[in-house]
Parts: sequence; C-alpha cells; structure tokens
Amino acid sequence: MTKIPSVEEVQTKLPRAFVNLNRENIEAYTPKYAVDLIIPYIPKNKVIWAPFSEDYHNFAEYLREKGYKVVNTHYNPKTGAGQVSRRI
Repeated sequence: MTKIPSVEEVQTKLPRAFVNLNRENIEAYTPKYAVDLIIPYIPKNKVIWAPFSEDYHNFAEYLREKGYKVVNTHYNPKTGAGQVSRRI
C-alpha cells in the first residue's frame, strides 16, 4: 500500500519559493527540465506564443535557445500596460 505523504513532507521537497509564495507577487518560472518534457511535441516550423511571459522568463528564453521562434506577451494589471516581445 502506498503511503500518502503529509503536507510537511511535501513542503520539504518543494523549492522554497513555492512553499512561501508572496500573494502579491506570484511569479513562478518554468524550470528548463519541464520545458524539455514538452519539446518533442512542439514542431520547429511553428511560431510559439507564450502568454503572460516577458523576454527574461525561462520558458520563452529557453525555447529560443533551442531554436524555436517565440512571441511572448505580458500584461501588467496594475498599470494596464501590455508588452509584446519584438524578439522572435
């Protein structure tokens, strides 16, 4: 029978940033190993849209490093300003 871990056991294995989330700033960056899992399913001849992403975010930048064309957009709800990446 599989033992279900307690909340405390799970929290000790999570990166500290995810355990102590600041509710005002919920930025959570996609680790490269997570992107590597989906890369085999992304065709190289397509342009990828990365919503909610700025140029320096891991997801868009890592895909660019791997040779993909990525357009990322970001909206700041506090200012109402939007941003569209000019890098593809």
